[in-house]
Amino acid sequence: LIPKKKINFKTFIDYNEIDLIINCKIEYFEEAKNPVCYFFSKDKTFKISSKKLIHSLGAIETISLLFRSIKKKKFQKVNKKVLGRYFMNHPKIKVGKISKCKELEEYVTKSYSNYDKFIALSLPLKIQKKFKLLNSCVKIKNSLEINYKNDIYRSLKRINIISIVKNLLKLFVLKLSKNIKFLESKEIYTLVFHLEMEPNFNNRIYFKNNKLFIDYKLNKNDIKSFKKLYFTIMKYFSKEFRTNDDFFKKIDFNKPEIDASHHMGGTRYHSNKSDGFVDRNLKINGLKNTYICSSSIFPTGGSLSPTATLVALSIKLS
Repeated sequence: LIPKKKINFKTFIDYNEIDLIINCKIEYFEEAKNPVCYFFSKDKTFKISSKKLIHSLGAIETISLLFRSIKKKKFQKVNKKVLGRYFMNHPKIKVGKISKCKELEEYVTKSYSNYDKFIALSLPLKIQKKFKLLNSCVKIKNSLEINYKNDIYRSLKRINIISIVKNLLKLFVLKLSKNIKFLESKEIYTLVFHLEMEPNFNNRIYFKNNKLFIDYKLNKNDIKSFKKLYFTIMKYFSKEFRTNDDFFKKIDFNKPEIDASHHMGGTRYHSNKSDGFVDRNLKINGLKNTYICSSSIFPTGGSLSPTATLVALSIKLS
């Protein structure tokens, strides 16, 4: 839960043990006897040396830093063959709408003041194993409520008071209508699918002309897993559903509607050094004292937030 009062993080750390440096950018690092990081702040460049170095950046930022450091020829022994490879994401696809029914009610996302509470539905493990499927899942959301909230957000950015008031009234009427039986039956829900991606060597982050690029596509198993889940959900919950593969021809699976923020892979762990960038202790293969604690080390992605796994790995590393 998000705390109501703002918390100053100074209460959690000991300044005698920790130096906090802000408003600067790490440009690259090298590892000689001890790792050294080079920083840039305004017109000043400075460096910090340490016995051990742990990169705890986001997946994309971690890979970007490694590419910059390699370009500076600061180390050459790392496994460049897999650096940036096996990139994964959690693409989301809004597909189809479904009329309200009693069986659906307990699964619909509930909105509170500053967060959403939801239950994600996925296929039973027996089915996933039988058909060799990934663990994709679906959230069920109130279509009108989502649209009105998005309109309010856009209106706030444009400071359009009339639009804000109008959509707030619509939201009020919508919540009121849930208690009126003849309106309640017309309520429509949107299905939002969170796709798991299979690790794929060709899905990658790469460096070209001092710029970072991301290139990835959903493979056959990613799409097969999504279709199986979609058909199962619709058959179970929707009376109007008819099996129709033409529906999927309209979807461009190479360009998912929403790109999620859970970036993973690119410096993955593998028991075989030639296929992995870090070892089981999260140390970079080929370096002595430099580690990575980021979702970039994930060999697989799952279908939901990687945070809890990353926290567990952080505890293990510490």
